[in-house]
Amino acid sequence: MMKSQKVKKEKEKMLSKILDVSSSVQSRVKALKTCLETLLADEMKRYLVENNYAYFYVWYDFYTGHVDPAIKSSSNRTLSKDVKDDLDTLLFVIEKLIHLMPEKLASGWHCNSISAFLKRLLTLECCTKYRYVGIRVFLSWFQIVRCKAPADMVFLFSTLVPGLDQTKLTPTESASQSRASIVSGPQLQNHLVSVSPVNGFSSRDVEPLVPATQAELSQQTLDLEPMRVMENILSHLIANITATCWSDARGRVEAFEFMLNQFRQKYLFKIFQDYNHKMDLYSDNKVCEPEECVNEERDLVVKMKVLVIHWIMKIIPPSAKPKCKDIAI
Repeated sequence: MMKSQKVKKEKEKMLSKILDVSSSVQSRVKALKTCLETLLADEMKRYLVENNYAYFYVWYDFYTGHVDPAIKSSSNRTLSKDVKDDLDTLLFVIEKLIHLMPEKLASGWHCNSISAFLKRLLTLECCTKYRYVGIRVFLSWFQIVRCKAPADMVFLFSTLVPGLDQTKLTPTESASQSRASIVSGPQLQNHLVSVSPVNGFSSRDVEPLVPATQAELSQQTLDLEPMRVMENILSHLIANITATCWSDARGRVEAFEFMLNQFRQKYLFKIFQDYNHKMDLYSDNKVCEPEECVNEERDLVVKMKVLVIHWIMKIIPPSAKPKCKDIAI
């Protein structure tokens, strides 16, 4: 009994410290991080809903008034341990806020502030480590706000992978309709969209939160970098959806449908322009084994095919393979 009362008092102390304007923003964010780490999701979600603006502005003040100036004042693009720790806290808190407050985000809650922050992480000139974290946080946010996201953020999704020629992303209408069944039935064919050429966000458009070193910028031109980014996207497409605490379970279903459709529109049509519907991914008698394709042609798109096929087979095992003729998985 005494122990439970002590825990309750400590919790109340932490929660009150978050809202204590007389405390430093570092102390308030530290208290917020502790609560996010220790309280149950449903309990923390309730506190966040009740004090959503106060909690967000604690995070935003920490970002604009402490972390960002500290990064800019770092010499030779080298961050001290304290700055790195503060940056990790900043990213942890915003990711948790996104996971715990999907209903508020879906209504447009602080959409412009969050999207501006994400752009600084997603620019190609941002440090690779933090750009990967930015991709994960962006996917969490994007699957919640969906079509309410600013147009440039919707478009940004199609530019996450460096090296894919966006000018070739839009197939012909007939090819679009035939390839739409790679991962979906005809019910989604009417959602096809076209994509214009783009080089991705650069420092000319937005300042990176943590500027990349010259070595990192050179690494982005290598064959392996686009593959790592695609692996990062695929690994978080579903994980982020299950981590989001929707009050209504339908929110996850709708988020999954939206993200799968966005991935299909922006990437699958580019990667699988010559998809053969007679090939059964689960059969031992494939037209061409993925490993053989890679050995014959060290082409980015071919390697992307292997990666995506393996991902599809992982999330949809043979026992769950669709029976409908309109679905070609």
